[in-house]
Amino acid sequence: MQEVVHGIAVVIEELFSLQVEPVLTRTEEQFGDYATNVALQISKQLAKNPREVAAAIVEKLQHKDIAKVEVAGPGFINITLTDKALADMAGQNPHQSLAGKTVVAEYSDPNPFKVLHAGHLYTTITGDAIAKLLETAGAIVHRLNYGGDVGRHVGMTMWAIVKELGGENPKKLEDVDPEKRLEWLSARYVEGNSAYEKDETAKAQIIANNKRVYELHVSNDHDICRAPAVSNNFSNGVPCYPWCKDVQRVEL
Repeated sequence: MQEVVHGIAVVIEELFSLQVEPVLTRTEEQFGDYATNVALQISKQLAKNPREVAAAIVEKLQHKDIAKVEVAGPGFINITLTDKALADMAGQNPHQSLAGKTVVAEYSDPNPFKVLHAGHLYTTITGDAIAKLLETAGAIVHRLNYGGDVGRHVGMTMWAIVKELGGENPKKLEDVDPEKRLEWLSARYVEGNSAYEKDETAKAQIIANNKRVYELHVSNDHDICRAPAVSNNFSNGVPCYPWCKDVQRVEL
């Protein structure tokens, strides 16, 4: 593209005796491959209509990589490249504009208490594609996907699980069909969400659940999080928490 930019600069110097460095920007597909507003920029210096300046540049501009060039709007110049030029550009090493920079790319982050669907696949693929583009531009990319194992949705689901099991009985979770565990969790999530919205007593219990889960993470007590059989002294559904995390890991 530098050759095209140089060609525009040469035409402007020949026509108007001005030395400028035109800037090309990507444009919408129907308008071509690139556009420049250089005619608008120099028209004030020339005391001329920007469309007339653009028309003069377009008439004189010729380059082997340009298939079509035309004036648009108040004085923009739209440029369509040849197929060969586009193919050659695709084979070039991209400019390392992000070299030496570190970027954190967070994506996917599905709700662990809902069944995965095509929407989750879309955000995962899109996020990974963006991360790869950043890497191609030279960045060091750290990909992150948070499992969503803390938050109000956790408290709501814990509340509904305890209600469904008739108390804090983690061992009863073993009776849930392994093939349908996420669907079972999703149903509890829906029940907990409904209770949170409609029942003040349930809402208070859900908030208490949420606080206990946060406390486990703040204290970094992984033994408690991973051992429901010895966690029965923790009220408000926390004993079921490790089981939910395991279901989430399997599904993801």
